[in-house]
Amino acid sequence: MFKKFISVILCIIAAITVTPTYMGNAAVYSVSAASTSDYPYFYVQLSANGQKAYQLIRQDIIDHKNKTDINFDLSEEDANKITELLFDHDPLTFNIKSSSWCSVNGKITYFEYEFNTSKKEYDKMLSACDEEADNIIEKVKDEKSTYKKLRIIHDELVKLIDYNDRTKYSNDLYGALAKKQAACEGYSKAFSYICAKIGIKSANVSGMTSEDSNYGHMWNKVYYNKKWYNIDVTWDDPVYEKSDLSDYEKSLIEHIFFMVSDEYIGSTHFEYEANTEDNLFKYPAANDNSITYYKVNKKYADSLESAKNIIKKGAASAKGDTYSINFQCSSEKVLDETLDFIKSDLQKYLKRIRKKGKSIDYSAKSYNYSKKDLTITIFIEKNKK
Repeated sequence: MFKKFISVILCIIAAITVTPTYMGNAAVYSVSAASTSDYPYFYVQLSANGQKAYQLIRQDIIDHKNKTDINFDLSEEDANKITELLFDHDPLTFNIKSSSWCSVNGKITYFEYEFNTSKKEYDKMLSACDEEADNIIEKVKDEKSTYKKLRIIHDELVKLIDYNDRTKYSNDLYGALAKKQAACEGYSKAFSYICAKIGIKSANVSGMTSEDSNYGHMWNKVYYNKKWYNIDVTWDDPVYEKSDLSDYEKSLIEHIFFMVSDEYIGSTHFEYEANTEDNLFKYPAANDNSITYYKVNKKYADSLESAKNIIKKGAASAKGDTYSINFQCSSEKVLDETLDFIKSDLQKYLKRIRKKGKSIDYSAKSYNYSKKDLTITIFIEKNKK
């Protein structure tokens, strides 16, 4: 994701003292009655007047009105934050082509917009997004565990979306859910949109994939059990370039960046600092790394023996012609010891595994691993008769 640059035009009339006459649509809205449940998380970091303005502006954008008059004090700081919310964080404002605002003597008097589509077309596009979002929500509606709901949303988006950063709506909700092709920003907005629909607090996070890179990236943070966690759906949706991989191997979903801490994700993800050109908001800290996918699902090996046990349990539960056993090691030492075991003894080890008193009918096919993520995936296949 490249950081989206926004067209913001300042109509500054600093040398002239004027008393603007406010006309237009600002007065017709009941701001106090507006629901904010689906607003971006960072809406709460606006001032009271900033929040009031955002509600008016957002509704006008959804209604395809080209101008919002501001008849109360609104600072340029809030105007900049509102613009960032509209373009980088709000999944519903994908209809904006450009936005500008006018400042008179340091006070914002109005916002103006250009749109990518007509109101009628936007409504159709949003309906298509909601259809896919509701399909995913249907799969979590009977699930009581919020953790499992997050896992299902994560997995369904990986299955739904193909990574593509070169389409018109790659960075938007519409690209992700309706067109099913998106870059990281589209994945992130789709995830936060579905979370908002079922009442889970989440935030979009912008940053880079290395400290010296100009290539931006977006992922999510979610609020669960009074703590924040990182989830990167995009990076858990691998893009394979090898043609020799089977359809089964290509269909596997990774969970390397599911419910992880800032420290864990920090080796590859670098958040933009608050109050800078790239980010005007303060991101919540995610300090807990105890409920990652691997730890919760007992696929976390802190020794060679625990790695063997994970392999044993995985092989004993194998089904189908091909089956995968995926787990994470606690250290590079455990990873190396496990890889040595796989190279020298895995085939013999599989022959000794028994299920219901009988040897399992599988043999090792291949394996892959990541030194960076400390993960190993073993592929076993049913023996041919």
